[in-house]
Amino acid sequence: MLVLNYNVTTNFHFDPNDNGLSTIVPVGNWKGGWLIIPQLNIVIKLVKGQVVMLQSFILIYENIHTEGIRFEIVFFSYNNTFKY
Repeated sequence: MLVLNYNVTTNFHFDPNDNGLSTIVPVGNWKGGWLIIPQLNIVIKLVKGQVVMLQSFILIYENIHTEGIRFEIVFFSYNNTFKY
């Protein structure tokens, strides 16, 4: 699956229906913006064009945006995507 987010912020959550690695690629022109993963004690300052991968079905995370325009291209799969 692919999702294109525009200036999205989220509260702490996880995605129990996802499977494998979720991949986030931020693009745009913004100031600030962080991805926080408290279970790992990690705060990632999002930078244009970087690639962040996480197991969003296990890890709790929050996405913070401050100002400007930020798109996030998010690739993921649901846990039932390949069931027959």
